Amino acid sequence: AAEAGSGGSAAKRSAAAKNPRTRDVLSSLADDDVDDTCCGMRTRSRAGGSLMMPLLFYDFVCFTTSGALAFLAYKTSTGWQMRSWIYWCRVLYGIEALPFFPFIIPIVDRILLHARPTYYDKLGRCVPPLTMRDRQLMERYHVERSLVTTEGNGGGGG
Repeated sequence: AAEAGSGGSAAKRSAAAKNPRTRDVLSSLADDDVDDTCCGMRTRSRAGGSLMMPLLFYDFVCFTTSGALAFLAYKTSTGWQMRSWIYWCRVLYGIEALPFFPFIIPIVDRILLHARPTYYDKLGRCVPPLTMRDRQLMERYHVERSLVTTEGNGGGGG
């Protein structure tokens, strides 16, 4: 059973390797470089680490610094002075988070992260994105369902 699961992908690769177009692509992908993700999408992991690691380390240092200052303010002051110190610690942490601002801009976000959006159903399972036809069918279904519901509730006047 384990052989069938791992051999399926190797069999597909060997069959696809006969095609000259896919031979180059397959040769550039190493087995340890490819991650199978949800929805059948394949992604390449960056060899040598992520470009986000320095930013994550920076955020850790900022959070630790602001947290330490807030803790110091909590231990050394009381009342309005403590609340004002904690407020300014939060402001400081907000200012220190400015390097992450470009990540909230939708187009720049995709350029910087090189990540495809993921889609989930109501149960939290990862699913493939809906096509335009699927969206239209769902919209039509919801419209028809709402019409049936309103007709069923408002039609019984006797």
